[in-house]
Amino acid sequence: MQKCRYGWFLFLDVDYFKKINDTCGHAVGDEVLRKVALILKDIFYDCGITGRMGGDEFAVMIDKKDISENEMQAALNRFFKRNFGDMECGQRGIPVSWKESGCDPDRRSAVPFTGGG
Repeated sequence: MQKCRYGWFLFLDVDYFKKINDTCGHAVGDEVLRKVALILKDIFYDCGITGRMGGDEFAVMIDKKDISENEMQAALNRFFKRNFGDMECGQRGIPVSWKESGCDPDRRSAVPFTGGG
């Protein structure tokens, strides 16, 4: 049996992505996905692994004991405050929702999923 390790798992979803693709076109939709991926990588490069799960869903795995819940919230705030920019078709910004969970083996439980965005 593998020992539980400290860490966090973030799951992010681009809201209304189908609408963005349908109204702005697939080229703009692809650019949205690239922007989200690059910003996630920039924010979490030193403490986690980021990746696209598929479609408009992204995940960040943070395997680091010394990142507190407050630091995690601060990193998420930096992500959401980044200027994604307006799109050519008039869409302002990129709406993203998220869920997070953390593992703390000292408490022998996972931190429950929370979310927002």
